[in-house]
Amino acid sequence: RRGRAAKPPRNPLARFAPSVWSVLSGWDLGLLVLSGVLYALQQASQIAGPLLLRLILQELEGDPQRCEESPSGWCFASPNKERQYLLAGLFLAAPVLASVALQNSSTILQYLGTKYRGAMMGAIYGKCLKLSNSSLQAESLGKVVTLMSADSEQILQFMAMPHSIWCAPIMIITIFYLLYDVVGPSMFVGLGISILLVPLTGSVAKRLTLARKSIVKHTDERVKMCNEMLAGVKVMKFY
Repeated sequence: RRGRAAKPPRNPLARFAPSVWSVLSGWDLGLLVLSGVLYALQQASQIAGPLLLRLILQELEGDPQRCEESPSGWCFASPNKERQYLLAGLFLAAPVLASVALQNSSTILQYLGTKYRGAMMGAIYGKCLKLSNSSLQAESLGKVVTLMSADSEQILQFMAMPHSIWCAPIMIITIFYLLYDVVGPSMFVGLGISILLVPLTGSVAKRLTLARKSIVKHTDERVKMCNEMLAGVKVMKFY
């Protein structure tokens, strides 16, 4: 129509431009949830071991007064043979269940991490093929190699522990509650020390992040220098 500016031509490659989110949008949620359930089962089995051992000792002692003093009420006032066998069987089954759950969860996460790392490397390679000569000259070869090797490897390393993000707070609260049940108010001393160590841990993590960024820059320069040396050797061989 008249009076309306013409639209600029659309880039035919724009809809094929790879991005990080397009790669990660294909997450297998079913496998991820399954690995999370197995990881939670492994953590619960680890906590169940000391709890079952405590119940077994209380079952053998059969002290009613100690049961009345227990804040949680997890105690047996009178011994029972069938209950003793049940607790012993659960105590033996807990580490086996934890080992099986951890192995299967780690296998699933390693599979997903390898899959996403390969997808990320493919996206980087596809983007490099679509760049113009001027864009390729603006980026060093060392940086591209680092993106496809070291940076893509970070996805595989992250997939080894994604469930710790939501499971760690639950485990911390549970463990401190169990400590309170055993030692009483003295637990708050350990809780206070843990809180005081948070700024120190954050400072160390920040320094490690800065050190890694500097290492990545030196890695790019090293790869670039090695490629230039190899290119120079090839030129010398021609003569």
